[in-house]
Amino acid sequence: MKKTIIPVIFMMIFMIFVSAGESAMVVSKDSKEILKTVDKKSNKVFDVLADLRYDFNPEISVVFTNTYNLQSPTILIQYSQEGVQEDPIGITMEFHSGSIREEVYSMGDVIGEGHATFANGTYYVDYNLLWGRVNGDANQIDMQVTGTNFLPAQRATMTIGTIFEMDDSVFVRLGPLPNFDGNNLTNGLTNSMVIYEGLYWNQAEGEVEIRSTITSELGTIVLRETIIDINQYGASYCDLMFGDYRHNEEQIVNGDNGHLDLNEDGLINLSDIVLFATNRNDEQWCAYHIASTL
Repeated sequence: MKKTIIPVIFMMIFMIFVSAGESAMVVSKDSKEILKTVDKKSNKVFDVLADLRYDFNPEISVVFTNTYNLQSPTILIQYSQEGVQEDPIGITMEFHSGSIREEVYSMGDVIGEGHATFANGTYYVDYNLLWGRVNGDANQIDMQVTGTNFLPAQRATMTIGTIFEMDDSVFVRLGPLPNFDGNNLTNGLTNSMVIYEGLYWNQAEGEVEIRSTITSELGTIVLRETIIDINQYGASYCDLMFGDYRHNEEQIVNGDNGHLDLNEDGLINLSDIVLFATNRNDEQWCAYHIASTL
C-alpha cells in the first residue's frame, strides 16, 4: 500500500500522555522554577504539590498534507502541554466531514506513527499505530512501541482508542489512558502523530471543522477547534488518469505509474484499461487510485 512519508494525522498518542517518575522533592508555593526540581543525577521527576499546578491548558493542532476534495491526506496531529498541569486521560477528535475507507487496511497494518517526549524532554517514546479488530461499530487503534527509553517492554502493544463514523462525522477517540505514575500531574509533554494517507478521505469542497475535546484525570475539559479548507480539484481525476494511460504503454510498474496497475500484477496492460473504462465516470474511484500522484 502506498503512503505519504512525513517528518506525524490526523494523532493522536498516547502512552505519551504518561507522566514519569517518583517523588524527588517538594517545592515551595511561591516557586515556578519547575524545571529545577528535576533530579538529573537520579533521573527522577518530582511529585509537585496539587496547589502548584498550572491551569489545564493543552494545545492540539491538525495539518492535512492534501487539501483537494476526494483525496486522502496524511494527517499530522501535534499535542503539547506544559508542566505542571493535570494529566490528560483522553481525547475525542470529531472531523465534521469526510469518511473512513476501512477496506484500505487489514488487521495489524501500520496506519501511522508517532513520537512523544515528556518530563520536559527527559524521556521519550516512539510508536506505530496499528489497525486493530473491529469492535462493534468502531475500528480499534493499537499502539506498538518501537523505541523508548522509559516504557517497559511488557507495555509494547496496547489498545489506545477507536475510529468510527457517526452522523456524517468521523470520530477518533483516544483513551481512557492509564495512570502510570500514581499522580494526576504531568511533567510537560509533546506528541507528534502521523496518520498515513488512505484511511481518512476528504469529501466535498468546503471546510472541515475538527473539534477536539481533551479531558484531564481530574475531570477538567478543554475544547479546541481547527478549520481546514478543502479545495475543489481543478480538473477531472478520471481525465487525468486517462491521460496517464495514454502515455504509458505496456510496461513494468514503477513508483510513478503504480496507480495504473489496477490488477496489481506488476504490468500496465489492457486488463487494467478495461477495468478503468468500467469506472471512467466515477470521480471518487479515480481520485482514490490517483491519490499518490498529486
